[in-house]
Amino acid sequence: RKMGAIFGRKFVRDDKIDGQGKQFLLFAKKINMQKYEVDRIYEVFFGLENKVTHLVDIKEMFHIYKRQYTLIASVILQVFDRSKTGQVNFMEFVLILWCFLATDEDELARLCFDIFDIYKSGSLDIGEIRYLVHAVWEFKPSKKCLSALKKLELNSDGIVSLPEFILLNRHHKELLKPLRRTKDQLRKKTVFTRYWKQLMWRRKEDFGSQSIFEITNRMDPSCVESSMEYLNLRTDIVPVHFVEQWNCIQRRKAQRGTLHQELPYEIREQIKPHPLNIHTKKTLRTMAKGMVTLSRFRRKSNAKRNSVVSIQDFSHGSTVHGEDSKDDLYDENSVSELDAKEDRFDPRDTQQPGPPKIVKPAPFDDSFLGSLKAPQYIV
Repeated sequence: RKMGAIFGRKFVRDDKIDGQGKQFLLFAKKINMQKYEVDRIYEVFFGLENKVTHLVDIKEMFHIYKRQYTLIASVILQVFDRSKTGQVNFMEFVLILWCFLATDEDELARLCFDIFDIYKSGSLDIGEIRYLVHAVWEFKPSKKCLSALKKLELNSDGIVSLPEFILLNRHHKELLKPLRRTKDQLRKKTVFTRYWKQLMWRRKEDFGSQSIFEITNRMDPSCVESSMEYLNLRTDIVPVHFVEQWNCIQRRKAQRGTLHQELPYEIREQIKPHPLNIHTKKTLRTMAKGMVTLSRFRRKSNAKRNSVVSIQDFSHGSTVHGEDSKDDLYDENSVSELDAKEDRFDPRDTQQPGPPKIVKPAPFDDSFLGSLKAPQYIV
């Protein structure tokens, strides 16, 4: 039996209601969400929505579930809430839950990283990472979290890439512990945990390591900038020095461009490949082919030269042939000629050697047969 097959309320398309028309059906098809899964979420939405406006207040939802509406949860809401009012329609409700609850540890870390990465450069300064982690902890981090942040100071370039942050989160679960706890609590209250795990596994199969912004086509930096502005305006929770440091980092980034110039070469090539490196594989393949040809030529010429020198030394030092030896064919002139031929080789000529020349055999000599030779007839 399919999960969520028994419920009371089913979703019906209604183009008159915002977020429940054709646009939502296209979104559900894009993320490969089945009909019974949509019905299961709609049952939750129908119990929370305002029957007049057909909107759900996210803050009120946390209050009904008796869960704390944390600062980082409100920041994530600002990214996907187009109206910026805290009230979402059914499509935005499904989008927020799917982006937050249908994630594993790595995707959750990537979601937080992408929110703070306004310029989409794939890297953040250590000050921005410190701001992110403190925001997750409501600016009251634990000792284990502070000890994990100290390891970032060992980074000499002062920049943390996305793979480094994901790896740090794997080794130190304490960094995003409050956000992970909120996710697990919402999974139990909204439908149930196994339902979201099934969506998480399907998301991995369908989209792999793509980010949420790439899947949902929400790469507009204004969405992320509005969420960061909301975070910076929460002066009742956010200390002033974090906001000032973040603004200083953004001004420095704006002066040197949208991309970090001090990034490692591999990250810069992934973000914006150099035009000369577009055909890098083809160039390397041609160079490797030329080096193989050159190495074969050198092995053959060195082997021939060594054999010539050894025969010459043997002929000069031999007591059998004496001074009148016929091995004078391998003299110094022949070796010098061979060296001259080798020096005339152009390494840029990487053409493969042609086929060997076919030498016709000499006619058969039958003089030793004498009278046994076949008679020759004169015509």
